[in-house]
Amino acid sequence: MSVKSVYNMTTNTQLKEILGKYLAVFKSEKENFDLLSEQLEKNDSITSRKNFVGHITASAFILDHEKRKLLLIRHISLGKLLQPGGHIEVDDENPLEAAKREVQEEVGIDPTLLKLYEVLPTQSLVPFDIDTHCIPENTKKGEPSHFHHDFRYCFWLGAEDKNIKLQLEEVSEFAWVELSELSDSTQFKNIVVKIRELSLKNKPSRFFYEVINKSIVSHNKPNTIIVTHLLKDRPILLNALNIQTNLYGIIPKPNSIDQEVISEIANTYTILDFNKKTLTEFDAFNDLMKRIDGSVILLDIGGYFAPIINRLAEANPNKIVGVVEDTENGHQKYESIKDLKVPVISVARSVLKENEDSLVGQSIVFSTDSLIREQNRLLSFMKCGVLGYGKIGKSISLNLQKMTIKPMVYDIIASKRVQSINENNHSPEKEFILENADIIFCATGSKSLNIHDFRRLTNGCFIVSVTSSDDEFDLAFLQSEYKSEAVHKYITKYTNNSNYFYMLNNGNAVNFIHGAVVGDFIFLVQSEILSGVSFLMDNVLENAIYELPVEYKESLAETWLKYFGE
Repeated sequence: MSVKSVYNMTTNTQLKEILGKYLAVFKSEKENFDLLSEQLEKNDSITSRKNFVGHITASAFILDHEKRKLLLIRHISLGKLLQPGGHIEVDDENPLEAAKREVQEEVGIDPTLLKLYEVLPTQSLVPFDIDTHCIPENTKKGEPSHFHHDFRYCFWLGAEDKNIKLQLEEVSEFAWVELSELSDSTQFKNIVVKIRELSLKNKPSRFFYEVINKSIVSHNKPNTIIVTHLLKDRPILLNALNIQTNLYGIIPKPNSIDQEVISEIANTYTILDFNKKTLTEFDAFNDLMKRIDGSVILLDIGGYFAPIINRLAEANPNKIVGVVEDTENGHQKYESIKDLKVPVISVARSVLKENEDSLVGQSIVFSTDSLIREQNRLLSFMKCGVLGYGKIGKSISLNLQKMTIKPMVYDIIASKRVQSINENNHSPEKEFILENADIIFCATGSKSLNIHDFRRLTNGCFIVSVTSSDDEFDLAFLQSEYKSEAVHKYITKYTNNSNYFYMLNNGNAVNFIHGAVVGDFIFLVQSEILSGVSFLMDNVLENAIYELPVEYKESLAETWLKYFGE
């Protein structure tokens, strides 16, 4: 057997693996590669340029050191600007090395100056784009029309390189073209979109892939259904979850939906028409569960599945692998279930989540202050109350103190009230706060105010929530006793014969008005959720509530520091 045929066999094996990993990321492109897949399955000599059904090429999209311009060259034979690239040679170990060689040959750039944008960390051979296109007949070379399967890699120059030397036999000129100029080009529009996605989402996507890499290699994929906020950061998490598992459907949290985000993900994923109320009716969701082929992991925020989880488990034996719950409110709901029928991984009380909770408190105070200022009020001159001294309540109190406010704090647990006093807060009885505060931050997640409490509020009091209205408040009699009036897009005035008060954002988490931004720490919490999925996949667990082992959390923290620690 010749060296060349051994090389082609090896490369076909490589190419099958590369294509498989590429399609794990770009699932919607699968139908574009019927011919490529067929040739690989037939073990065609697909790297040979004499294969006139179709063969592999490799090319490089090179960004300048400022990552604003793309290097294009004019091929003499084709007469148009293209990226550097060409055929696979016998000595090329893989398509990536072929692309680097072509760059050096055609434009004279030393490959050591190129920094690769990896689509998947530790998987540098996976290109950011694969394009199958037809090459017309070339009578001069005696070549019939055929297809090129172009494996495309994206690089950027680590330093400015002005010494471009063209291969003048094939290339007549070069140009650095602004990405913005290529956005409307039929030929390059899709490439520009992918390059921008690489640069914008690179670190979080790479971080998540490293977190889930082991579980996607070693297991058959379960199905997942996720309850989630649909905010700007969420598509990155959903894409990672869909690589790790088969993301069967998404149940949006109704009060935290960014319309651009839901429009984006609706093209790729299934949006399920359920909410907290309709889930409790059981039958419709149970019918959905029965239609799912294979095992299921439920990802929850706020205990959406808690009221029906035992019935689901009994109606669908051995189908539900477990639940991953994100919030303290949800944790408490699962904790209250007698004879729990499935394992639950909770990240609500994790040390990793404390970082997010601290920033949530900061964002609550920021959004509240912004709305209050629009009403010509300043938090600094208001008597502030905080109900609930958990992690978010503590953060709210601390951020109020930074504004020279000493808040009044109440918690049903006496030791937490003692702690709040030690941390420079007042801690009167709840009734005193209701009757004297100008603004009350509700951070219990468990019905902090009911109709009796609303009646005691001082006139003009502002009510702020850190979670959804149905979790934080008992609203059963509010509409029957109080007349409501919108005085602002995000402020509702409630009035009866005895008192009046204002509720921000309809009683839902006020920080979602401004996107609930908590920076890169959100990815740390989301990585623990993904690890919770892996933990359920890796272990056969008794039906109980679990936290991830300490070593899991430390590994996540170390990985996060690698990507975001700077």
